[in-house]
Amino acid sequence: MDKEFASLFRKEKNTKKNKELISFSFTIFLFLIYCTNNNIEITLSSSIFMKKILVLFYSRTGNTEKMAKAVAKGAKINDEVNVELNFHIDPQELSAFDAILVGTPTYNHEMPFDFKKLFEDVAARGISLKGKVGASFGSYGWSGEAPKQILEIMKNKFEMQVVEQPLLAKYVPDEKMVSACETLGKGISENLMNGP
Repeated sequence: MDKEFASLFRKEKNTKKNKELISFSFTIFLFLIYCTNNNIEITLSSSIFMKKILVLFYSRTGNTEKMAKAVAKGAKINDEVNVELNFHIDPQELSAFDAILVGTPTYNHEMPFDFKKLFEDVAARGISLKGKVGASFGSYGWSGEAPKQILEIMKNKFEMQVVEQPLLAKYVPDEKMVSACETLGKGISENLMNGP
């Protein structure tokens, strides 16, 4: 009896989904007829199909921010990639990006609390970042562990595809480091466009 009920329930559920799909399709069809009859032009925004890169950073002194801006500048080399430069994001928003590049300074051998909390929230909510591209960079004064910690979390906890070596600048990033940051952004942007 239970198997028969379950089978009946599945059929009813599938029928309901089919009816909703037909209803939705019919609504779109009527909308298109209306637009055609009233000479209304419909254009789809290409931005909904664009690859998305997040350059997320934390910076007290402006050094890591300088690196983040250079990474974003390099990533924007391709007009078909949407690049967002930000210092804060809600955990659930991360899943909307194809690549997540994190700029973090190192304080007392650690990443900033905001990033610890962000990654803990992502894990606690079960937000999947699997297969997304990840990279890190940052400035430091003494040790520079934070970008490496970020990469380990991306790779081991979230199963992201990471750029293995973080970019590290001691104190203020020089022109060579700024150029390397631009190259990182450009490389990730190009790989996203040429990838699957």
